[in-house]
Amino acid sequence: MNMNKTPEIKKLSVLDLLKSEFLCHVPYGILAVAASLFIVSIMIFNAGESALFAKNASTLFHTLHFIHILFASSSVVLAFRKYSSNVWGSIFLGSVVPAIFCTLSDVFLPYWGSQFFELNVTLHLCFKHHLSSILPFLVVGIINGLLLSHKKTCDDLMSSAMVSHFSHSFISALASFLYLIAHGFADLRHGMGIIFIVLLVSVVIPCIISDVIVPILSAKAFTTQACEHDCKH
Repeated sequence: MNMNKTPEIKKLSVLDLLKSEFLCHVPYGILAVAASLFIVSIMIFNAGESALFAKNASTLFHTLHFIHILFASSSVVLAFRKYSSNVWGSIFLGSVVPAIFCTLSDVFLPYWGSQFFELNVTLHLCFKHHLSSILPFLVVGIINGLLLSHKKTCDDLMSSAMVSHFSHSFISALASFLYLIAHGFADLRHGMGIIFIVLLVSVVIPCIISDVIVPILSAKAFTTQACEHDCKH
């Protein structure tokens, strides 16, 4: 078999693409959230006391939020490039989509979830207060996504997209959890079940929309062809 041969591509309906990608990506998001709970629990244990960890959680949150933006922009570019070769379209999406959905995932949904469960959490907008720190991560993330997708076959792009999505979801879950801790949530021992549900909603839904739904619907405007996808990765 000639490994350099261009993989078969076929026309798929938007609904088929969305269904296939959704079923592939959701389990990765759930596992990423569960892994984030484990990691943060170890971090709190090593800190010695929750109050001390909460004091430093704000710095950790901002670091992870910025990194999340980098991963998200790379993921969006990779996902879009699976279905369209339009470079400017990938750059536009890689700029706009993370700005919306990273804020939604790391800040608004955790905040709204905490309000629904009557947790004592305050609101903080990084794009308003730390834009100069965010922009370099956003730009580098776009460049990284373009480099990762350069001259890749369909199989390569699918594998890269799945790894990128898991990394994206994991970083997002860590950032969302740390946001809650940094902005008022303290009762981890008795609130872990609630936190798990809040994080699932905060992470899985926005990440699926930004990594799957938006790139596919946007790429449809540029091409009707897509890489064959059977969820083997």
